[in-house]
Amino acid sequence: MPTWPASLPQKPLNDPYQEQAPWSVIQAPVEGPPKSRRRYTAAPKPVEVQFLMTQAQLDTFEAFLDADLKGGSLTYEWREYGDPNRPLYNWRITDAPSYSRRSNKWLVSIPLIRMP
Repeated sequence: MPTWPASLPQKPLNDPYQEQAPWSVIQAPVEGPPKSRRRYTAAPKPVEVQFLMTQAQLDTFEAFLDADLKGGSLTYEWREYGDPNRPLYNWRITDAPSYSRRSNKWLVSIPLIRMP
């Protein structure tokens, strides 16, 4: 399984950083109040991270996305928040990353889900 490249930033920027609670509830339309149940016991956790990268790091990221992740179709291993004390999790990029220029660096936004 691919791993987040060591030459890329390991810790995302704190601001902005966005995550959502895992959600695995489905509701069935019935007469009266809707009935709810869990869809599955473990739900993926949506997260959006941003990294500040040099041009060389952006090139590495794009090569990682294209070659190692087969255009984003595969999952990869990464420690959440880049914290070496946290376990490795499997992550999937859920949509096209976006890049915006910041002086001589790139702000890279990546929508992810942490796989259960």
